[in-house]
Order: sequence, then C-alpha cells, then structure tokens
Amino acid sequence: GNKALVAGRSEEAIEKYTEGLEAVPNDYLLLGNRSEAKLVMKDAKGALDDAVGCMEHSENKWPKAFIRKANAEVALGLTRDAIRTLREGLRQLTPQDDRQPWLDKIASIKEVHFNVSTT
Repeated sequence: GNKALVAGRSEEAIEKYTEGLEAVPNDYLLLGNRSEAKLVMKDAKGALDDAVGCMEHSENKWPKAFIRKANAEVALGLTRDAIRTLREGLRQLTPQDDRQPWLDKIASIKEVHFNVSTT
C-alpha cells in the first residue's frame, strides 16, 4: 500500500491496506495509512473513520494519527475540532519530538479558516 500511495495510486493503496486489515483488523498503521489514502481520494468521512480507529488501536501513542484525524476534520469543515485534535496530539509528544510542525499546522488552520494571523 505504501508504495502505491507514494506513487500516486491511491485507489490501489486503499485496496492493499484493506487487504492487510482483513488479515490484521486492528493494525493502527494500516488504518492510519488508509486514512491518508482516503483523504487523497476525497473520502473525508472514510478518512476520519479510519483515523479514529487508528487512534483507538494505537492507544493514542502514534502521533501521526492525530494529524490524520485533523486533516480529515479540516476536509469536513470541522476546523475547530481539527485544532483540538492537534492540541491533543501535541500533549502526546515526547520531549525529544519536534513540536514546530504541529504548531505550524495549527497556525495555518487558524489563518486560513478563521483569518487569524499568528505572525
């Protein structure tokens, strides 16, 4: 699935991730990656469902799950929820994790969707 997604073959990626999930239903990495592929295919609701499943099965220990969920929420027009999701994700980071991409993403959402300049 990953090779197909990187190559821009999102539909094929979704099929591969789905096949993997049939073998290992609670694999949070497969759910997270399928969420990303669904978002590329403009299936924001499906992307959100997979992101939520990813968060549940990773026990909120995979930071990318929060980003996947926030991206789907933005696509669905749930921008306030997306900001909350990203803030929750920030709290899950370890001290050695880079916080700046998270802060930049929050600032971008605020600027684009709420006309709030953070600079």
